[in-house]
Amino acid sequence: MDDEEILNLYHDSEFSETSILELWHEVANNFDVPSGYLRPEDELADMGIINFTEDHPKLEDITDIAIERMKALNKPIKLQDISTLDDYIRALAVKK
Repeated sequence: MDDEEILNLYHDSEFSETSILELWHEVANNFDVPSGYLRPEDELADMGIINFTEDHPKLEDITDIAIERMKALNKPIKLQDISTLDDYIRALAVKK
């Protein structure tokens, strides 16, 4: 899946295209997965995360990134509600 196909998945969303792609690639890079192989319904647990409460190096990295994004957005987000790539994007993407 290329960037155009990724954006097509969110064409009716209220999110910035730049933000969508940034978050998508952020997850891919964090878990060392080619971005083209990811799908919105992919469970983060399948990328090496057991859940958001366990101590896992990749989890710690993506959690730190999510916390920084929450601060920048000034938006409360429950990390435990983020289980899929789509959840991650919808929780942290910047609106248009």
